[in-house]
Amino acid sequence: VAAAAAFREHIASLKVSIKDNKAEKVANVQSTAELTADLKESEAMFTANQQVREQELVALRKALEIITGKAVQEKYSGNVVQKMPNSFLQIQSAGHQRVVAFLQQRGLALSSKTLSSLAYQVSADPFGKVTTMLRDLIDRLEQEAAAEASHKAWCDAELHKNKN
Repeated sequence: VAAAAAFREHIASLKVSIKDNKAEKVANVQSTAELTADLKESEAMFTANQQVREQELVALRKALEIITGKAVQEKYSGNVVQKMPNSFLQIQSAGHQRVVAFLQQRGLALSSKTLSSLAYQVSADPFGKVTTMLRDLIDRLEQEAAAEASHKAWCDAELHKNKN
């Protein structure tokens, strides 16, 4: 009689454990579904960010190419040295305005605050600073892309661990 009572108690305990495990499984399935949805959203955002960043880099490299190009150097190098204060501003304005216009256009087209901000800063600074700023911005964008790719890889690994 005592053994039967202990056996019934053990069965009741197992039923409670099964019920708890089923509830935990439902919660885990729901959590997995939420994580999968978050992953898909993050992947879409990552892809969009990478595309915008790549377009920004193309625009910045083009601006840098314009500024440091042979045509600009040949056209303005002799004049800048001869008449520094007034004519430097006049001489740089054509190429400078092209760069500013290009950056503004790409900033608007890409809805990029970074490019728009750079266009504003470029409009007030001489070419030397512009070149440095462009190179720094390209470096920063490449670092951000690498960091974002690293974070995505970590997230993918964590999601894979959670699935197993």
